[in-house]
Amino acid sequence: MSTLRQKKKDPVPTEDVEALIIQDVDDSAASPSSPKRTSASIIHQNPVAIARMVLRKVGHLLIKDDEDAEDITTAGGIIALLKDIFIGMMIGIVCVSVLVFLDHKNVIHMQSAHNYREMAFAMLSDPETRQSVEESSGLKFMTVEHYQSKTAEIKSFPAQIVKIKENMKKYDADMVVAKKEYEAIKPDYDKLVADPLLGLDKFCGECSWQGKTNCNARLSYVMDKYNKAEIESKLSMMASLPQCVKKE
Repeated sequence: MSTLRQKKKDPVPTEDVEALIIQDVDDSAASPSSPKRTSASIIHQNPVAIARMVLRKVGHLLIKDDEDAEDITTAGGIIALLKDIFIGMMIGIVCVSVLVFLDHKNVIHMQSAHNYREMAFAMLSDPETRQSVEESSGLKFMTVEHYQSKTAEIKSFPAQIVKIKENMKKYDADMVVAKKEYEAIKPDYDKLVADPLLGLDKFCGECSWQGKTNCNARLSYVMDKYNKAEIESKLSMMASLPQCVKKE
């Protein structure tokens, strides 16, 4: 019986993570009895190596020379052109940002950077421009003093809320006491109103008073102006204003 000899695979450098993943998958397919280790398990075990692999791939794609790069009529040429434009824009933005930062820190002096900064400040100082920027960005520009005053006001809110809650508890307690007092004197009040000797049932609140308003409105005015109770005000009006008394 002939024996099958499996050719030993060439050793793979430890740095080549892609080859390790491919070799691991091939080994799993060649030996079904052995426990399978997928590329996901390798990624989970060594994420730093995978990150290095991705960065190496990105760098390779950015710096590699395409055969069709010189011919912009082909897809490869267009991609290479767009890649060069993108890289140039990024380098330009980084350089300008560094120069403006160094000029702001007085490391170097660039008059154009000063002019650019002054122009930007002038644009932001314009009310219409500032309003447009605030509306589009959803932000509110304010001075440092205004911001500090608003911050101090916001920080004082918790103490004010605590004070308001304490006052509300006090008002609730006073309301409970007042309600008990009202319920205690309400029977006497109803009995007094229904007493025929006073004749409060003869008060005509809907009757006209001087042709301008009715007696109910006049009653409210008298109670507010002279700080009198309702019964006292009604008795006074019935005595002095016959038009506010119901006719039998």
